[in-house]
Amino acid sequence: MIPLRKSTASQEVLLGPFLDDTDGKTAETGLTIANTDIKLWKRGGTTESSKNSGGATHIASGRYYAVLDATDTDTTGELILNVAVAGALPVRLVCHVYEAAIFDAFFASGAAGYSTLTAQQVWEYSTRTLSAFSFTVSANVTQWNGGALPTIGTSTLTAQQVWEYGTRTLSAFGFTVSANVVQWNGASLPTIGTSTLTAQQVWEYATRTLSAFGFTVAANVTQWNGGSLPTIGTSTLTAQQVWEYATRTVSAFSFTVAANVTQWNGGALPTIPTAGENADAVWDEAMAGHTTAGTYGGRIPRSDSSNVNVKLTGSAHIAADVHELQPAVIEAQHFALGAIDANAVAADASSEIATAVRTELATELARIDVMVGSRLATASYTAPLTAAGTRLAIGLAAANLDSQLDAIPTAAEIDTQLSGTHGGGAWGSIGSGSGAYTFTVTVNDGTTALQNATVRLVEGVNNYVAVTNASGVAVFALDAATYSVAISKAGYSFTPTTKVIANTTSQTYSMSAVTPTLPAAANLSTGTAICYGTTGLPIAGVVVTIQQVQGTGTDGSAYDGDTFTLTSNASGVISHNGFVRGATYSIRRGIRGEAKSFTVPNAVSFDLSEIVGRD
Repeated sequence: MIPLRKSTASQEVLLGPFLDDTDGKTAETGLTIANTDIKLWKRGGTTESSKNSGGATHIASGRYYAVLDATDTDTTGELILNVAVAGALPVRLVCHVYEAAIFDAFFASGAAGYSTLTAQQVWEYSTRTLSAFSFTVSANVTQWNGGALPTIGTSTLTAQQVWEYGTRTLSAFGFTVSANVVQWNGASLPTIGTSTLTAQQVWEYATRTLSAFGFTVAANVTQWNGGSLPTIGTSTLTAQQVWEYATRTVSAFSFTVAANVTQWNGGALPTIPTAGENADAVWDEAMAGHTTAGTYGGRIPRSDSSNVNVKLTGSAHIAADVHELQPAVIEAQHFALGAIDANAVAADASSEIATAVRTELATELARIDVMVGSRLATASYTAPLTAAGTRLAIGLAAANLDSQLDAIPTAAEIDTQLSGTHGGGAWGSIGSGSGAYTFTVTVNDGTTALQNATVRLVEGVNNYVAVTNASGVAVFALDAATYSVAISKAGYSFTPTTKVIANTTSQTYSMSAVTPTLPAAANLSTGTAICYGTTGLPIAGVVVTIQQVQGTGTDGSAYDGDTFTLTSNASGVISHNGFVRGATYSIRRGIRGEAKSFTVPNAVSFDLSEIVGRD
């Protein structure tokens, strides 16, 4: 029987010899014995378990050794090892595990060979097994110091709660242990006063003095956002009532309201024909519809050929009965006798014709005016507004537009009015979304608020975007969900994150300033860009290919035209500090992106040209 020390590692035991299972005598020297091949039975057990770790190693002539650890030896009493390996007969080894004090008394280096325990230590064991003598001595203690054993109760207090009592009474043993604490964290105990106030009364004080610790905490709020507390006015109107007013005076933003009328009486504005269009419509009328006797159309001479230029005599002359305009008939003999001057007749006829035409034309134009007016009225045409009508339509009472614009209040006047009515403070509005919960985002660089930072929230196919105001604030109205959060601003980077929205809440995010690595020489510049994915969020691992395609035009320079690549980091940033100022480069994202050229500016750093590509 091999003695072992309880719960102790690195205890070697000898196994074997392992003999061939066919002839029963040949030593097996090449067996592979795993820890699962070595089964342990511990005293009191009803099953066997595999050795905790490590198998057995061959020593010589079929004998192997194994190393038992603290888990293998955690139970006092018999420990039996049974080893069964294919090709060899089973091997059994009996060990005995002793309490550490007993093992050390008998087997430790320089041990006395007997127990060094005092009588008190021996009898403090409730059960002792003297296995070497094959019997058990049970120490059933029924008395303590000549009297009955004390009844030991249990406590639900934690160790911290127990030791926080200044005095402890161990009443079951008839004596008192007084814990006289004289130091606290290595220093004298502070003087702790008493108070008759409740916790609620204590915290309702605006100013609290922790005098025992030599300092004062004053909760006297005198500022708000670094300035004086705003005067908050009140209003009895609901938000709905405020916005239901038909007329609102926006009285001071230094701008002009332009009345661009696009509808009239609920419909589209009618198209008003120009003077030229009216004239074209009149003169393009077919002749067949205007030949009624006694009308201007019926009196206008018409050519029965394609001639459009006519005259009284000669080719294409008018062959009308001009003589009907005279009191008497003019005959050829009158001309032959010389009684009538042909030129005088022609001049007189032309004059009379012109007079008649003017008279008839005035009559006809009046008729046309009536007819056109009737047709326009039938088509629900409304005449253009006069200047006075226009002013009336847009609410201007006076003809002097400048005086009306001067009456619009300034931004300062509006701010004063609104602050007095509704209270001071920043004005904000829901920047994106229409959900049930308000999510207020504040963006800074760790200290200072960042304005014009674009905040993007993505949830499935829903994509919400808002831009921060001067206070670095953007406001969303969202439904309950988990959203991806991305923030972008030139010169800054942000690592995307997520936000769970389950109620109205707020969150502050800090962006990191992108500090480009300064170029190594005065003629070089650092170029930087941020790479985005299909969700609009910065992504890592994007490969951008760049090549110098043209120099600066300076003789005596020979540049490297090979391509080189930049790969975006976790914030989606790419940067290179070796761009030659004044030189031209091509840039392309991915292997299928479109190449774009840019010229490096004469600056220490710059933003690379915007590109689109497929990775």
